[in-house]
Amino acid sequence: MKGSRVTVMGKPAIIAGEVKKGENVLVLRNSEGIPVWSGWRK
Repeated sequence: MKGSRVTVMGKPAIIAGEVKKGENVLVLRNSEGIPVWSGWRK
């Protein structure tokens, strides 16, 4: 798993960027941390 440590409402959290299970990889965020599903905002 790739991600970033952040603070949400004063508590530590991890924002997932990429999740791997076996040979499958689910990419959730690009290298800049922007969600891949937010492409409609561009």
